[in-house]
Amino acid sequence: MNVYPDSLTATEIQEIFDSFPIIHEQKKRLQSSSQANFTISLSRPIRDKLSELFRFPIKNDVPMRWIRGDLPLHMDIAPKQDDFLRTYLIFLTGDEKGNFIIDSETLSISPGLAVSFPSGTMHGTLNTCTERLLLGPMNEMSIPVGFTGIYYQNSFNSQYYNSTDHSGSLLTITDISFIIPPGKIFSGWSLENSSYGTYTINGITNPPIGTIYPPGTLWSSDSVSGIFVSSVYTDDVVCFGKDSLILTIDPNNLEERYLPVQSLTTDHYVKIYKPKKSQELDYKKVKKIGYNILKNPGDHSRSKNRMYQLSKNVYPDLFQDLYLTGCHSILVDRLTTSQKTSILKQFGRVFCTDDKYRLMTCVDERTIPYMKEEDIMIYHFALEDTNPRRNFGVYANGLLVETAFEHDFVKRQSLFSSF
Repeated sequence: MNVYPDSLTATEIQEIFDSFPIIHEQKKRLQSSSQANFTISLSRPIRDKLSELFRFPIKNDVPMRWIRGDLPLHMDIAPKQDDFLRTYLIFLTGDEKGNFIIDSETLSISPGLAVSFPSGTMHGTLNTCTERLLLGPMNEMSIPVGFTGIYYQNSFNSQYYNSTDHSGSLLTITDISFIIPPGKIFSGWSLENSSYGTYTINGITNPPIGTIYPPGTLWSSDSVSGIFVSSVYTDDVVCFGKDSLILTIDPNNLEERYLPVQSLTTDHYVKIYKPKKSQELDYKKVKKIGYNILKNPGDHSRSKNRMYQLSKNVYPDLFQDLYLTGCHSILVDRLTTSQKTSILKQFGRVFCTDDKYRLMTCVDERTIPYMKEEDIMIYHFALEDTNPRRNFGVYANGLLVETAFEHDFVKRQSLFSSF
């Protein structure tokens, strides 16, 4: 990690604000959103200065971002791009109480603070109380990077919780009954406002309005009579339906047995697909497992973010029907031309796990949209490996399907509750 406390002078920062009215226009979007993303064209002197500082040629158009509220610890990704080397960002505004958290270090947010760090580094913010403007975050190709997924806030659906009923208790998925739109997945709640007094969330007294919290966040109250919170939801998650049977193995006697996905723990070993030339063992230990709720739509649409039925009458390897979310992939030897075209249109490129192609259930013509409009528990897990960006083929109800990546699991840590 590299830290540059005064990457830009106050004069240079003011020049940026004065030269681009779009900065002030985009800030207004924070009235209804927690972020506003846009681009500007820096002056040649400032662009050259930052190119020398970061040691890569910054392009004419650079990404900018207004942010309101704290961001939970996360890893950055780039859209349609799995690999990049570093994240680069500069705070153009300060925050009197706010801190930038990266690994085990805490940095005070001040105008001109620049930070660069390797891809995959956990970072976030804490105690921010004012809107802040960032140049970036971007990678070494000037492509914007950031938190996984797009988060939507049901501000119109805010709910009131009084301190008598909820103070000092864990606010979990079942405790807060938000209305989540069909095809979306509950990922937390956002503080709207409080009626009066002092309240504490995650050990922080009176945190800023708009802060997003994951399910299971501890809220306590001293004198506040209540708080208003709203739901936050996201999409594009790869998961198993409840009671999907995963083939496990006992490494001591190599005995194999199927276990429900919701019963897996980090003590279990899962049987994996092993390519012919692989020298690896044919099992891996469970590293992470989590769950959440999917709001399944009750229509015929073949969308990514819904549950699909895979019938044992259609898939010869299945010994009973399997239920997967739309982005979950079956591992196959080949893809048809129409399947490749659909995958490229919806996901940007074709993916592989080992020597198998990933065929998403929303693309596979053999799957059937599960048409009950209801809340469905969904589960996923990642296996131990030296490479956190690697996933594996495992057997669910007899069919070869993919696991999650540990890297992707960590990025979405605010989305999944852990066992």
